[in-house]
Amino acid sequence: MYEFSWDRRIRRPRRRESERSADLELRALRGQLASLQSAGTDLVASDDVDSALHRIVTRAAEAVLAPAYLLAVTAPGREEPLVHSAGVPEAEVRGLAANLLAGGDLGQGAVVVDVASARRSHGRLAALYGTNYGAMGDEASMLAAYAGHAAAALDLIIALEEARLEATRAGALLELAHELAAATDAAAVTDVVAAALPRIVGCTRSSILLWDPGAGVLRASASFGMTDEQSALLHGAELRPEDTPELVGILTDRTPLIIDDSTSSPALRSLLKAISSTDVVAVPLLAGSTFLGVATAGWQAGEAPPSLDGDVLVRLRGVGDQASTALQKARLLETVSHQATHDALTGLPNRVLFLDRLATELPGARHGAQLGVLFCDLDRFKEVNDSLGHAAGDELLRQVSARLRSAVRPVDTVGRLSGDEFAIILPGLAHPEDAHGLAARVSACFAEPFRLEGVDVTVGTSVGVAVHGDGRERTAEQLLREADAAMYLQKQRSSPGARTSRPG
Repeated sequence: MYEFSWDRRIRRPRRRESERSADLELRALRGQLASLQSAGTDLVASDDVDSALHRIVTRAAEAVLAPAYLLAVTAPGREEPLVHSAGVPEAEVRGLAANLLAGGDLGQGAVVVDVASARRSHGRLAALYGTNYGAMGDEASMLAAYAGHAAAALDLIIALEEARLEATRAGALLELAHELAAATDAAAVTDVVAAALPRIVGCTRSSILLWDPGAGVLRASASFGMTDEQSALLHGAELRPEDTPELVGILTDRTPLIIDDSTSSPALRSLLKAISSTDVVAVPLLAGSTFLGVATAGWQAGEAPPSLDGDVLVRLRGVGDQASTALQKARLLETVSHQATHDALTGLPNRVLFLDRLATELPGARHGAQLGVLFCDLDRFKEVNDSLGHAAGDELLRQVSARLRSAVRPVDTVGRLSGDEFAIILPGLAHPEDAHGLAARVSACFAEPFRLEGVDVTVGTSVGVAVHGDGRERTAEQLLREADAAMYLQKQRSSPGARTSRPG
């Protein structure tokens, strides 16, 4: 309310008062202009969107004399609008903000302007006057000027946030490439990729599932962002094509899937519910036409971005391509390593791996947990080769390796050293005599004849025993030589033969 008074008797100073009033108005306009000019600098100085919105409301309150203000904008990557207010009852803020963004009518006592730039429309700003108040003069144009400054500042801040995010993702991609280069097996590859996905894709949880072609199932190899219980449930699950139509689709089409827990198949819906994931993007991991598995990015309820088939999918596919290449390399290394340390014919550890495992067991061989080594040599193996051929000799070696593995304990190691020579590591023996008992069991497994080329072939073996744990220090080579020498002593004491008998 304004109250005016004047003296009718004073006439001559009227012009001076008018000039003085004009000066006051001019100074006020200059003050508003200076405030408007400084607003741009002040808004751009904000570190993030929330800080900028708070400053917008504060600046608007300085420029426009209204009892209350409301600002509502939409930010990229966020489902809920960002709202800042002053003078508005807390219980009314959410409803008024929704009405403001929807373009609804806030009443005659509201001055509403758009917060928009040439690049995008961010939202709306409102100065709210009560029923007994009204906007004065050109406050709407002044509020619009502040809204223009605010839009420009938001453009800049959002661009900076996006640049920082992209820089973070680029750094995460470089780190992923570096870590994948150092990963030497499939388990390490999947762990590295699962941990990197949230930083690169923007998901809150991730997993890598590998395909087992022999069993025809998809199993989790690594996960990230889940509780221990959720991770255990995921790793214990097996997805089969006959139960999961989504898996049939990805196996057939080799295309990504966007999965919603409300529309997925019952088996998959049950798994998603168990791990509290509502939205999942899955991309196949391919090596040429070979299906290796699936990489997934997931979100819990209310966390997923509005669109999952844009940047999210592109980034996930990029990481999936890197994962596929790394898995190929890891499996190739595993194959080469296996070939270098295992016998190609029987699949048993070769001499190099056998001695390495024996050297690893030696430090633990003490009183009460002694270490035994058996050295086995087939009797007259050459005669089998000469009479039935080398193919039959190879088959005999494969059958011998299978019998040896079935005769020893799960903790024991059977190796093929060369030709018809086999050796066995016996860790954790309570007494030296236990090694001789196991040697007798090994000899007994040759009692039954072997079936080769339709012929029953009886082959004997000589077994030498060496035990480490009597206080004497030995190397792996020395212990193996002792077992070898013991085997030759046994061979000299007996003369087992190899005889063949044809059926019928």
